[in-house]
Amino acid sequence: MPAEHVAVITRDAGLTAEVRRLAALAGRSVAVVGQVADCVRVCRAAALVVLDAAAADLLDDALPLADLVVVTDDPHRVASWELAVRAGARRVLTLPADTAVLLDLLALAGERPGPSGPLIGVVGGCGGAGASVLTVALGWAFGRAGRPTTVVDLDVGGGGLDVLVGLERVEGLRWGDLVDARGVVASASLRTQLPAVDGLAVLSTVGGSPGNGAAGPSLPGRAAMTSVLAAARRGGDVVVADVPRYPDDDVCSVVASCDAMLIVVPAQVRAVAAAAGVVRNVRVLCNDIHLAVRSDGRGGLHERDVANALELPLTAVVRTESRLSAAVERGLLVPALRKSALARTAHALVGRLCGTATEQAS
Repeated sequence: MPAEHVAVITRDAGLTAEVRRLAALAGRSVAVVGQVADCVRVCRAAALVVLDAAAADLLDDALPLADLVVVTDDPHRVASWELAVRAGARRVLTLPADTAVLLDLLALAGERPGPSGPLIGVVGGCGGAGASVLTVALGWAFGRAGRPTTVVDLDVGGGGLDVLVGLERVEGLRWGDLVDARGVVASASLRTQLPAVDGLAVLSTVGGSPGNGAAGPSLPGRAAMTSVLAAARRGGDVVVADVPRYPDDDVCSVVASCDAMLIVVPAQVRAVAAAAGVVRNVRVLCNDIHLAVRSDGRGGLHERDVANALELPLTAVVRTESRLSAAVERGLLVPALRKSALARTAHALVGRLCGTATEQAS
């Protein structure tokens, strides 16, 4: 029996069916206890135990249950609350009134405790700045540092992060599959269903799954994005988001929740002029803004001049690499990162941005 399964102690076929339905939405399997002899075997390794108040006689009192909820059809029945106290239950729920609460508990069952991981946004100061490439490189570097990471595509006009890393034909969830996400989304289930490369999970706007690209790239509403991003960050995991230069209100709400924003600007006069408007908009939403200047080493502005013009701290300099540009065209960005200057830059950014996120969380 998998460790993430949910045990339901009941003789009620209707309750069993409802728990199975909710557990499926939460990405959990269900094991049913219908006899006292099954209680220890089924419940000992369960991430959550749902106990039908009408089937209290099936509960083995000798079994220590770390996470148990009692379900009753009458919230005013004293016997249900007495059972909850005796069994050490954390909640007494009434169905169908508490269906949403039970769904959240099922999604959280077995999840790693601890604070949420950092959410870092990356935005280009102008078109073609290389923000998407740096998003992937930064996510990959976090993963190399031992932090499970998801890169998230919030720029519907960017062509898709999955295309950038060669995952456009790989099955898995895209934003179009998550439009109905609400409340608590199970992080483990989410991560295992996202396409990934070299351990880096990718949540993109469109992709190769059947039907995903039929209506063109799109993002779900604010509630769905909030639930999905919370799941991706649960237990300390990292999210690096590719943000459009001029986001709508829903994406602005994501930027406002970022621990840090990284603005990528080429060392060119017109790029700096374009980036000034982006910087003004980001300042309204996020207090911790960093600058990465992209330079081809063939003249143009000095990195410090770019930082001074935009009144931002210079956090990184990204050197143009022809080998990486060729790899991007073939969807091989991640393998090409391993021996690149960009990898070294991204690793340095991890230390700087992680320190900032930790300070803000404390």
